[in-house]
Amino acid sequence: MEGVKCPRCGSEHVIMYGYFISTIKGKRRRYKCGSCGRTFLSQAEASGKRSVEGLRCPSCSSERIVRLGYVVSASKGRRQRYKCMDCGRTFTPSGGDT
Repeated sequence: MEGVKCPRCGSEHVIMYGYFISTIKGKRRRYKCGSCGRTFLSQAEASGKRSVEGLRCPSCSSERIVRLGYVVSASKGRRQRYKCMDCGRTFTPSGGDT
């Protein structure tokens, strides 16, 4: 597929692999990497409104961060939770991290 790269290995040897059906976003194109075998949505479809700019993962310093719901506590209230798409770590930044 032209312009579509595997998010795991970066290979451009990618084929269309059916659809992903979501009750919220409907039918979206799915792809499969011919090199590593991973299935994924295109970056434009996968990121949507969840992607975040200007925030780095505290573990691996990646900028590929998405919003992942909220954490609620009695002392700090409701705080945004994030996930790193490279290392998989979830985190809630403290006041100095943002």
